[in-house]
Amino acid sequence: MKSLRYWPGIQGQVQQLPPAARTKMRTALESLTKSKKGLDVKRLRGEFEHPLHRLKVGSWRAAFYESGNSIFVIRVFARRDGYDWLEQWEI
Repeated sequence: MKSLRYWPGIQGQVQQLPPAARTKMRTALESLTKSKKGLDVKRLRGEFEHPLHRLKVGSWRAAFYESGNSIFVIRVFARRDGYDWLEQWEI
């Protein structure tokens, strides 16, 4: 089982989700540490130091990468906000 780690400030993004979405997102993120099976996960396009993936939970998304035995959540956002932030992303 992998450990779940949050990029600085990300736990605050999860806290700001509506209550039902927050619960679903936390459950999905915890499930991600065991297996991706049954989760809506896709690799994001682009050249990054670590391959980035997104986890879809309703109209919310979590972007993450894996390194060793850890999953690093780098952003939680609404689908409507899009992926423009990726252009500036660097690890």
